[in-house]
Amino acid sequence: MTEMGELLVGAWLKEIKNCDFIQYDARLPEGHLPGLNEVDVIGLELKNKIAYLCEVTTHVRGALYGTYQKTLDKIRVKFERDKVFADKILKDFPARHYMFWSPVVPKGKLTLKLKELEGHDVELVVNEKYAERIEELRKVAREKKNDTGNDAFRLLQILAHVRTQKPRVNINQLPTPENGQGGFKAYRPGRSCIQLGKEHQYVRHVSRKGGVYLKCTECGSSSTVARGATSNEPV
Repeated sequence: MTEMGELLVGAWLKEIKNCDFIQYDARLPEGHLPGLNEVDVIGLELKNKIAYLCEVTTHVRGALYGTYQKTLDKIRVKFERDKVFADKILKDFPARHYMFWSPVVPKGKLTLKLKELEGHDVELVVNEKYAERIEELRKVAREKKNDTGNDAFRLLQILAHVRTQKPRVNINQLPTPENGQGGFKAYRPGRSCIQLGKEHQYVRHVSRKGGVYLKCTECGSSSTVARGATSNEPV
């Protein structure tokens, strides 16, 4: 079964890299490449003949297979086999990109060792870079509403479009001074900031049409002033 991390990578290849075809857990026919488990995610962009071959490790506690060296050796072997797979199956795609995706990789010795893979044409999409790629997906999910058939991307769409109810202001719960003491006065309609529980701080303004109005510097509410009035109090 395709796991959620692989679906996220497939969604990124489709939505960001415009791949026309996504395949998960791709294998060569039995006997053609002994020892090949699978290529986790393959994305093919047909117009420019670009292939993306991705290995995905979604361990939220950290990408480790035993020791640091065993982890590096295992990942290196995966990409060596991926390149053999590409040479055999993807001959029509001369542009090939190899990627290692993992959301959590302990920084230090392991990240330094993994950088050795970059010298073998493998792009590391880990930690902050992984987060940046997921944020790219979230941005598309906020803009796109149709179901693409990818469960992980669909979840991002739902979360992006969920509507929450705005809290209502209960006047009875506004803070009031005790025994006439306190830093503000009790709420008075037309004179107090309803959300802030204190009196408006009005500043006089003149509109383009010559009208005079008062605007509160605290809550932004405004009130008109009758023509000829000299008081700063709203009418």
